[in-house]
Amino acid sequence: MKIKKVGNFTIKYDNSQVFSITINGKEIRSLIQEEMKVFNIKFNKFRPIISKIELPEGIHKLATDIFHLIKQLSNEEEMVCLTAYLATYFFDSFNNIWEGLLSKGYHVVTTKFYEAIIQLALDWESSPCGCHIHKGSPYFFLAYTYLMYGDIDKGFIYMYNAIEDDIYLNELCPSLNYPDNAPVYKTACLKDDRYNAMYPLVVEVRNSLKRFIERYNNQLGRNLNVETIDQKFLTNKSLEEIKYYFVYTFWRLNEIYFKIRKELIRNDFSKLQCLNLFFNLCLVLDKLLQRNSKFGKDTLGENIQMLCGTKKWLSRDENKEFRKAIGWQSNDIDIIISKLLSKPKMPNGKGIVTEAQYLLIAWKLRNYGGHNITSQSILVKEFDRLCDILMSCIFLAIEEI
Repeated sequence: MKIKKVGNFTIKYDNSQVFSITINGKEIRSLIQEEMKVFNIKFNKFRPIISKIELPEGIHKLATDIFHLIKQLSNEEEMVCLTAYLATYFFDSFNNIWEGLLSKGYHVVTTKFYEAIIQLALDWESSPCGCHIHKGSPYFFLAYTYLMYGDIDKGFIYMYNAIEDDIYLNELCPSLNYPDNAPVYKTACLKDDRYNAMYPLVVEVRNSLKRFIERYNNQLGRNLNVETIDQKFLTNKSLEEIKYYFVYTFWRLNEIYFKIRKELIRNDFSKLQCLNLFFNLCLVLDKLLQRNSKFGKDTLGENIQMLCGTKKWLSRDENKEFRKAIGWQSNDIDIIISKLLSKPKMPNGKGIVTEAQYLLIAWKLRNYGGHNITSQSILVKEFDRLCDILMSCIFLAIEEI
């Protein structure tokens, strides 16, 4: 263990972890606990999102002292990595307060608490004497809390802020192998890692993904497994942005598919919400095929025709003939999707294979969703089936990587 003394600070650390920070012999975590015995909550029960937590002045002073220390050490080349550990140690020192609030069911207050903690760092960074403070830890806890109670949008905003901060940190400290080793990145990749603090959430989503894979295998006679999805897609650095978008979209799908009774989504708003969800899934499929050198055309329709032709599921001429026969140009997807779901035959009586059927459904939904905001009953009436079909299309595209 190494010891670093700067002014009235004493830091005990090794190459990758801070064990203690004392100020005039008093451990910083004890000082934080003492200061945080009382703090002011301005809670608006009708608009909890605008609620605020006022941190004690002692916390503001303590944060400023730590940030000054970080700035001072950042001028010493061999201490740059230590500055990130110091910031993490400081932010992690609030964890037991976070856990205490959660244990009482105060999840909204908890998010406001960590937003106030992050604001300390943001104010410092924008001040004349400021410097960059590694905020991966509070971003993580905010993301975790929002995802716990189903606010997927805010959860992912903070998760990706943490990833961006980790990427910046890795430029200074490559030995950390960030963001790959960071919990938020493992969550964004749905990595099966029990040592990830967000693992309870990740395993739930991974299990949902496995259920879709199982149905894909049963319906199409495949032998896909989640490990192949990991290897070809979720850990594929060349598909990073598509992966991020897929995980976010699938997380939202999981909230609706498995956690809301189906009779509750049979309203006009839910039809529009489902249209948006299906469009996002189709967009993932679109981009996966665009990035594949075997296809790589600009439009989903072109890539689907190439994929179907290559696999001999449906030739380009057959594709054109089939679409004409079912009235493809119609904008009434209640009719067109219903026809496609019934698996109609070619004019010559020949049926189409299931893979081609599914891809044509994705193509039609992609085109419709990109140009319309009109609710359609088929979207909620066949919600589960359409989710299965679009996920199967994505799996088909992944298997082609």
